[in-house]
Amino acid sequence: MNKVLNNELKEKNEEFKLRLSLGRIIRRHRLLQDIKIKDMVEKTKISNSYLVEIERGNGNISIAILFKIATVLNVSPSQLLKEAEECQSSRAKDGDLNEDCI
Repeated sequence: MNKVLNNELKEKNEEFKLRLSLGRIIRRHRLLQDIKIKDMVEKTKISNSYLVEIERGNGNISIAILFKIATVLNVSPSQLLKEAEECQSSRAKDGDLNEDCI
């Protein structure tokens, strides 16, 4: 029983870390392009609170929303996911997010 619970907790932790990395990557792209939250909300038709939750790693993001965000940021959804995965890899090695992930 404990082994099953530990595996479930480990999976949830990994999911959170991936959401956090993806959210930070999205935020970094948005800030580098000087796109305000208000403008992002307008262009994606995503609520302000949901976008903030995504950037904080707290919002579960659908494929459709990822495509909307990527379009506004002028990157492919796969690029955002690749960068998030790279952050995960660097976190696994270093124990923390590197500068590119913030």
